[in-house]
Parts: sequence; structure tokens; C-alpha cells
Amino acid sequence: MADLVHATLTEDEDVLLGALEPLPDSRVIAVCARGNGDAALAMLARGPAEVTVTDWLDLPALTAQLELKSAAIASWEPAQVRRFLALDRGMSGPERDAAYHELVGKLSAEAQGFWRERQEAVRTGLVVADETRQWGRRLSRLLPFLRALRPLPGLRDGILKLGLSLAGLFFPKEERQHSLGYRQLMDDPGTALDALAERAGAAPGGDFVQASRFAYLSEYGLQRLRELRPRLKVAPRDQLPSGCSRFYVSNLIDYLEANEFDMLLQRLISSATPPWRLLFNSTYRSNLQHPHVMNVLGKKLAKVDRDLTAQLRGKDRLGVYPGLTVLVSP
Repeated sequence: MADLVHATLTEDEDVLLGALEPLPDSRVIAVCARGNGDAALAMLARGPAEVTVTDWLDLPALTAQLELKSAAIASWEPAQVRRFLALDRGMSGPERDAAYHELVGKLSAEAQGFWRERQEAVRTGLVVADETRQWGRRLSRLLPFLRALRPLPGLRDGILKLGLSLAGLFFPKEERQHSLGYRQLMDDPGTALDALAERAGAAPGGDFVQASRFAYLSEYGLQRLRELRPRLKVAPRDQLPSGCSRFYVSNLIDYLEANEFDMLLQRLISSATPPWRLLFNSTYRSNLQHPHVMNVLGKKLAKVDRDLTAQLRGKDRLGVYPGLTVLVSP
């Protein structure tokens, strides 16, 4: 089965919305990564004037996910959408297959091809098939081992480093090459994995994401998305609009070289309408200042909202991106 890396948010919804506060008159750009546009849906449910979403790494996957979810939201009552996505019980695999075939004619040829390669993910339910959720389940099973070896940190870290080097543990090639967070993980895997494993171990079934509690996927949120769908636009990364004041930049800082991420930030900032806010995610644990944004900060094109960043890091219930940072207009 082809992969389905992200099928829902991989950050805390309250952190995302608290960082950007998409107001009714605001125009939002969501720059996503690896095929998931749910951050755009979460912000759209709050009712901004416009949300433009792109994927810097895999636009076809992003488009296919949004087409399927949009078709389901437009076609069915919210309760059925939740069952189809496997947020709620009550729909079997064959029933989900039949439901998908009701929607397939509303999808583009490209989206149909994408989901043809991921039929098992559709049958299982996208939320259950999500690789991030599966990663949490594996971490929860790893928790007893991590706890047992805490008195032997050298041995524990050696075993974890070996496992990470062999399996990659969900990290793609680009992230292994460019992510400072991945380097931290490899240098000190116990510290990074302990917190995530504890969260996963405390969650039912190891599902530390718990997508069923997200407001935008509630029945009310799905009804809002049905009404607001015309305000959502998918665009290639070289056709993003100007004049926006809210920016979401996934964790691209973990995939791009420093100069590439700097160019992306400067491109967004140069056409922004102040006062603007920008949230970027990162797996790099830092003192609120990632090295890859030093050029933008040094040129005084942006500044870190240190108070808000510290507050949001403290309230983050998922902990996947300990280096999440809010930039604001100077």
C-alpha cells in the first residue's frame, strides 16, 4: 500500500489557531508539506475571508486529500463524514468502499489515481491509516522498553540510535539531510522520544493525535466547512497571492536547506499586509530562535513573538514540533 503520511493535523489545533487567530477579514496562506492540508481546513472553519493552500513538496497529494474530504463534506451529513474518516465507529470497510465509490466521480483523474493506490487507506479510514497515528502506536509499545532502560542511558541511546538509523522511524530522506531536529534526535534520542512515548502511552490505543477531538472535524466544524468551502483555494507554490496577513508554514524548515527556507520566508513576508503573523513548525528544540531564520531576523524583516511562542510551546498537547515559532511583522 502506498503511504498516507498525514491525514489530519499533526499539531495541536489550539496552538495553530492561537498562533494565527484567523480573523473574519484576514487572508491566509497555508504552506503545507507531504500532502496534508488539514491546517488550512482548521483555519477555514474559523471563517477568514480566504485561505490559499499549497504543498511545497507534494502538491498532487495535497490536492487529492482536499478533493476527497471536500467531496465528502459537500455530499454527506457531518456524522457520515466522521464515520467515513474513521473518527467515529459505525462504518465497516466494505461500507467505506461503497461510500468512496459515491464520491469518486466528483474527483479529478489525478485524485482518482492517487486514491487508487491507497484503497486500503480509504477502506480502513484515513484517520486510522495516517502514518503519524501509526507512529504513535509504535511509540506506545516502545514505552515499557524506554522506561526499563532509563537507569542505563548509554545502552538505551545506543539501541535507539541503531533502530533510528535502520528504520528512519518515519523520517524521509530530505529530513534526515536537512533537519536540525533530526540531528538532535540522533544525538540524544532518549530525551526526544521519552516525552512523545509518554504522551502516546497515556492516549487510548497510542493515538496521541486524537483527531476526533479537533473542532474543525466536529459535526459543527464540518458543517462550517461545507458553508465556507468556496473560500478555500489550492494554488501552486509559485502562484500564491499577495496581501495576506496570516501564514502557516508547516515544518518545511526540517526539509529545506537554510537558504531555501530563508527565501521562502522572505517571499511570503515581502508581499504580506501588516500587521502579519507567521507560524512555522520545527522538530528542533531551541531557545525560541532557529538558526535558519537568523537572516530574516538580522535584516529586521520579522521578529519572534517570544511571549506567544513560549506560551504556545507550553500548552502544546502533542509535542511533535517542540520548536514551533511565531514570527510577526517588525
